[in-house]
Amino acid sequence: LFKPLLLAYLKALTTYLHEAQGLLLVKKGDFFPLFWEAWTISFKKKTILKSFKATGIWPRNAEVILQKYRPSTPVEQDSRESSTSVLSGKDWLKIETLVRNTVREEGSREVQKLKRSLHHISVQNDILHAEVQGLTKALQVKKKQQKKSKPLDLQQRREYHGGAVFWSPRKLREARVRESVVDKEKEKVELKKARKKAEITSAKLRNLQEKKERERKVSKPAAAPKQKKKQRVVVAEGRGDRGDEIGRDPAPTTTTRRGRNIKLPAKFQ
Repeated sequence: LFKPLLLAYLKALTTYLHEAQGLLLVKKGDFFPLFWEAWTISFKKKTILKSFKATGIWPRNAEVILQKYRPSTPVEQDSRESSTSVLSGKDWLKIETLVRNTVREEGSREVQKLKRSLHHISVQNDILHAEVQGLTKALQVKKKQQKKSKPLDLQQRREYHGGAVFWSPRKLREARVRESVVDKEKEKVELKKARKKAEITSAKLRNLQEKKERERKVSKPAAAPKQKKKQRVVVAEGRGDRGDEIGRDPAPTTTTRRGRNIKLPAKFQ
């Protein structure tokens, strides 16, 4: 049974590397799952009994070895081929045989093209299925490897000097409770930091808005002072003379060529 174990382990290892497609490496933690898979496949009661029966040792039967060297009849081949009604992509040889038996002119170009097309489609289908299964399994293994485990805080005694230690379920529960308390404290600290950061950000925005408001007020031009309206004294109706205007600007003065001031008469003003 050691040869079946060896073959099963090589098959499991080859399948693992093929499905990973070079994305994963074989580590120490991957050895036991691969070996255990090969062990469970090889060392079974049914396999052990079958190994004795296949060699004809127990129960004694010489025909088991002799019938392997006898050629099979065409009737047996036809019965095996007709056992399945639908052929999958892996059975491309059976598909080609079926086409050869169905089509009359095997040498025509159309028949040869049909055979090549069926063979190409079946091979591509198998390759795609293998790639999908391999990538799915590699992704699952990658996710498992990313999970980092950490030891529990069991609070060992000071006189502990190494060696095997057995912990009671109560100690494990207490350690898990302490771990949950530490995690909650960490969450509170992170929440406090986030709130403080949000307050600082809001204060910065408020200061920026106030600064923009002050700049807008400074840049706005000052309103011009209102001019006082000139008051005019109106003479009562029926009088011919006009009242003097209060607040009238003085009459402009003119000068001569020599620089003397000249006052104009009232009628020319």
